[in-house]
Amino acid sequence: MRKNRRTTAVIAALAGLALALTACGGGSPDSPDSTSGTETEPLTIALSRMFAGAWYPPTWNWSTYTPLQEASYSGLIERAPGGEYVPSLATEWSYDSPTAFRMKLREGVKFSDGEVFDATAVKVNLEAAKDVVGPFTSAIADLTEVEVVNDHEVVIHSSAVIPDLELILSQTLGLMVSPAAVKDLSLLEQGPVGAGPYLLNVEESVAEDTYVFEKNPDYFDPGRVKFENLTIRVIPDAQAASAAVQSGQVDISWARYQTVEASRAAGVNILESLGTTLQLQFVDLAGDEFKALGDTKVRQALNYAIDREAIAENLSPGRVTSQFLNVASDGYLPELDDWYEYDPDKARELLAEAGYADGFTFQVLSVPGNDEAALQAVAGYFKDVGVEMELVLKPIAEFVPSASAGEYATTFSPSTSLGSAYLDLQPFISPDGGKNNRQFVDQEMIDALDKAANTIDPQERAQAYQEINKMISERAWFAVVQQSNVYYLYNDRVDELVEIPGYLFPTIRYLQPAAG
Repeated sequence: MRKNRRTTAVIAALAGLALALTACGGGSPDSPDSTSGTETEPLTIALSRMFAGAWYPPTWNWSTYTPLQEASYSGLIERAPGGEYVPSLATEWSYDSPTAFRMKLREGVKFSDGEVFDATAVKVNLEAAKDVVGPFTSAIADLTEVEVVNDHEVVIHSSAVIPDLELILSQTLGLMVSPAAVKDLSLLEQGPVGAGPYLLNVEESVAEDTYVFEKNPDYFDPGRVKFENLTIRVIPDAQAASAAVQSGQVDISWARYQTVEASRAAGVNILESLGTTLQLQFVDLAGDEFKALGDTKVRQALNYAIDREAIAENLSPGRVTSQFLNVASDGYLPELDDWYEYDPDKARELLAEAGYADGFTFQVLSVPGNDEAALQAVAGYFKDVGVEMELVLKPIAEFVPSASAGEYATTFSPSTSLGSAYLDLQPFISPDGGKNNRQFVDQEMIDALDKAANTIDPQERAQAYQEINKMISERAWFAVVQQSNVYYLYNDRVDELVEIPGYLFPTIRYLQPAAG
């Protein structure tokens, strides 16, 4: 998002923080022992879906397929299980000023095509990412230049403060690609060209089905790679994924709650936690396609129509809430959880006030198997108040481009919190945000986010984000159903799975063979 106004006081206060953030070389205290041996047998992971398009990180979400990203690429910064940021391809970093972020880079690293990782590679990656249309690329819209100080040092310059830059560089935009591939993206159509712990064996892999990886002999920290080979399978059916773990075909898998008890009875280990926020996103906030959706009262009515307690109790376990930001965010407000309690009479009243006493019809885009039971329930609740929601289901390879292009007035999908209110909010609020798919402009919201991002005091900044969260609830930009429970299955070949804030799937970077 472009910031149009700055004050001398803000810049001066930020300048006082210039040396507050510095990370030095060495591993995270939570890192596995990098001197221990490796496991010779292959490890197999099952994912629910594959990303659409080329193996180019700036175009990816930070979502259910992070194991593919982590296997293929190394990032500039890593996030550790405790939430702190630790070195990876960048070994040290600090702020020279509020708009100048300096990084020292690891030496002796090569990409899988033989190109050298250096300051020029960082410059090529970040400056190219700024001009890419991706879920989070608008977060670095204010980046003006990546200055090459020397072969192993850069300074990221921006025209305004880029909030949570460490977090940004620990996820998709920090994953480094060979400069040759950045300049010719056709090289990434068949596979990744990175400097990650594994190399994709294209010949043995089957697109959108099975991806076979072998240990990268040139990886800069080989002791962390505990399995010589890694296979990642795409198994979109939860029953099939659960059966694969029980039979030993798969070591780690995603899961749905319907399969958890059978897996537990079969002796499978289970990791359960709070995960994504399940929601309808009203893309057509201006009402260009469906006039009714441009009316705040109508969107509020649809929120009141949903019985979230019943969905959580009978269809999809999770934390009942009607607010966009979840409990991990500094913009979370407990009183917004029940902002829209189930009240179908109130829904009908608001619809009548908006001129839709006889209801209306609109479409929602989703993916087959994507909490369809909950989506069908929501459609039923809408029908009870006279509104018809037509379901359009597309496979993920078609869903992503359709959603990104804003082809449908509403989408239904999980939303992962990145652990940053700014990065959670900005893609939806900024006119060029990666999830504001029809470039809707709410200037009051834009100004509020700009102000929050440039507030120095952490408590005041959190309060500013909370006010924006409240504005979103009041204006009903979403119909949030719940913060869903997520489940992962794993067998006794692997040690306990490690979760990292902002990750949907447990990280592969800390995977180890089970002791004994």
